Amino acid sequence: MRLYFWAVALVLGVMSAGVLASTFVLWRSGELWPADWTVRYQQRTGAIWSAGIAPDERAFKFAQYEARNPRIIAMGSSRVLQIREAMFSETFQNMGRGLPQSGTAESYRALTRDHAPDLVLWGIDHYLFSQRKNEGINNQRAKYSQVGPRPLDGGAGLRIVPNTLVTLWSNIYSGKVELNAVIQTAIRGSARPGPRVGLRATTTNLGGYAPDGSYLSLREIEFPLETATQTEENVTRRLADRRAYQLSHDEIFDERMLAEIERTVDAILESGADLVIFLPPMHGDIATMLETGPEYAGFIQSVRRALVSLASEKGILFGDFLNPATIGSDNGEFYDPIHPTPKGMARLLLKIRAEAAFPNRQWIDSEFLENYIDHRGDAADEYEDHISFFVTSSGN
Repeated sequence: MRLYFWAVALVLGVMSAGVLASTFVLWRSGELWPADWTVRYQQRTGAIWSAGIAPDERAFKFAQYEARNPRIIAMGSSRVLQIREAMFSETFQNMGRGLPQSGTAESYRALTRDHAPDLVLWGIDHYLFSQRKNEGINNQRAKYSQVGPRPLDGGAGLRIVPNTLVTLWSNIYSGKVELNAVIQTAIRGSARPGPRVGLRATTTNLGGYAPDGSYLSLREIEFPLETATQTEENVTRRLADRRAYQLSHDEIFDERMLAEIERTVDAILESGADLVIFLPPMHGDIATMLETGPEYAGFIQSVRRALVSLASEKGILFGDFLNPATIGSDNGEFYDPIHPTPKGMARLLLKIRAEAAFPNRQWIDSEFLENYIDHRGDAADEYEDHISFFVTSSGN
């Protein structure tokens, strides 16, 4: 009986030690920090954030916005995340991936309840108008109405510790997270250079969100030739299969999404902000397939007509930048078929500045953008040095 007791005690002791050690790693990396803690640390140190197990991007972006009170924001999907504060002369916050695709107007009103920006740049993905895709998005409305437009404060992360512990060890066992990187994070706070928060940021060099809400794609920056090769291989496969991202061959234009976008446009204009809506650029070969291919051309024409009409009705600027040639960009300025690099977005901002009529267009820093595109000038060099600070030759 005594032997059994000691055996049980040993097993429980080992399990408890494992739980405590794992929880310590998750807390040490910042994985379980509340969003406002993460943002305060970012503003103080310039850290990047990327959670590996318990990400709450929406709470994080809301906390960033509330801490920064920006005069300019970018909205949209991950395709706008390479727009950075360095590209403007006023405070900027990238809210990409920070607002839901369903209930965007309500979330924008909640976000700007205490402070509204003066300029909003909204990248609207063409595939959002897919009726098939929106069947799934519209089913999320009940979920968002239950949660409410305001994000949780991040403390809810502590309630999911058991799940994160299981996921942590599953990722270590599968090789998604290196055990050595986890140990280094436990000892030093991060296994990678530069200030970082979140398990994904501290144990890998895949990248993370900067203090302005933009995303530093470190692996793509570190291995540009590999990134370019993978992009071209991806594009070649899609062209061979006639397969566009997020679209099928028989897409139907969804009027409900147009109504959703119009409600959000109204909410933004009611807040007093100047607004630009635009179609973010795609890789040139994919854009050509969308524009001319019989599978997609009709759908793309419907999207363009709808946004042109909406912009005319509301008196706002619409930028049709789906084809990168419209902004003077090319296929070398993409991380993959759908995500432009910062230089691609720099060209897009210069185009907006040239076409906009409102006074706040002056906040788009044309001198920096031109120098950055040509990679010359102190500000452009300083920006490149900042990115290089996080890059390591042993990225995973």
